[in-house]
Amino acid sequence: MAKIAYKKIGSGGPLKRSRFTKLSLWEGPDHLLQVERDHYTETYKRFFFADIQSINLRRDGRRSTYNIVFGSIIGLLLFFYIMTTTFELQVLWASFMSVFILLALINSLKGPTCVCHITTAVQNEQIPALRRVRKADKIIARVRAAIATSQGLLSPEDLRARLAPPPAMPPPISPLEPAPEMPPPPVA
Repeated sequence: MAKIAYKKIGSGGPLKRSRFTKLSLWEGPDHLLQVERDHYTETYKRFFFADIQSINLRRDGRRSTYNIVFGSIIGLLLFFYIMTTTFELQVLWASFMSVFILLALINSLKGPTCVCHITTAVQNEQIPALRRVRKADKIIARVRAAIATSQGLLSPEDLRARLAPPPAMPPPISPLEPAPEMPPPPVA
């Protein structure tokens, strides 16, 4: 049996799973593979490029929430730093404060956060490995090319035909109105 060559394109922690679950996203020759690894088990989900109908990306407020939490902790540590009179405790509070300032800075520099879903005919699955917009945009562009290769592209005419509204129906005839008269059939 031939081995399939996979390339890791994303990894991330769980959103609503166990704290110890590790998630990763891998690209194969004809599909994406999401691996959910918990202490003793691994769960695999495949998304074949031929079956993917859409990839949805939605920004969320996780980055702002993290920065608010980090800012609150920094403010509390700053209060303790100001209220402390001994040099040793001021150094302690300043070191704790610098850690949280660094975390807030890293969080801000990574960019906005997002939630990504892949939709096929049978499922709509969240992809927790894609949690930052910048990284998700790069991976989606790469996957979009693989999907276009697998499914083909619609021509502009086909796309217009699929998106065009259906033709208008003639108004229904009221049962109280007489039916329109038909001309007599031609005599042969």
